[in-house]
Amino acid sequence: MKKWVTAMDPFAIVCDSSHDLPPDASQKLRLTVVPYTINFGAESSLDDGVMTLEEFAELLDRYDKGKGYPTTAAPAPSRFVEAFLSHVKQGLSQILTVTISSKLSKTHDAAVQAASIVMEGYPDSAIEVVDSLNVSMAEGKLVLEAARARDLGCPLQEAKRLVEEMRAHIGGPGYHEIPSEERTGWPLSAHARHHPKDQTDHYRQARGYGSLCQSARPYRESCGAHR
Repeated sequence: MKKWVTAMDPFAIVCDSSHDLPPDASQKLRLTVVPYTINFGAESSLDDGVMTLEEFAELLDRYDKGKGYPTTAAPAPSRFVEAFLSHVKQGLSQILTVTISSKLSKTHDAAVQAASIVMEGYPDSAIEVVDSLNVSMAEGKLVLEAARARDLGCPLQEAKRLVEEMRAHIGGPGYHEIPSEERTGWPLSAHARHHPKDQTDHYRQARGYGSLCQSARPYRESCGAHR
């Protein structure tokens, strides 16, 4: 797990690895990503961006289907605690977290539990956890919005509001119809393999994030106008 922040960031962004953003997005968007575990039979692999979609698809095609499909395991609360503390101990105590839908995974619960643990130990910290109510590219769009709000200088609570506002207008077929780990055993991020157009459009948006920020409205218009 790597974290990417600057001293000027008003808050850090933590998310899980089901957002399907491009592999280099974590560094460019300064995200701290908490990975899932992908189980291939007796073997386990962290979804830390090292395995590409192509490599995953190859493993899936070679997998002995008589034994069932690969499965995923939600991150333990301790992984989120580690991610939060990596920022809090360096003085960045404001953290916005975006997770996969709580209806699909226990990841959101793990993040909420971890936030409570860290804030109890560090009373001056503030950790907000947003349930994306989505998965894959839809969750990724909310992560992009969180990064946009941070780079505009929005305070934590305002950034959370903007992300939740976008959440109310996002989704559709291919987002909400993704089945859960518990019902299928499929890694949720495998959605992109079966929806290549969605994946291409999503990657294009993420890679164009820099120009999006450069052309964004000033802080007083994008953040302050809604206070």
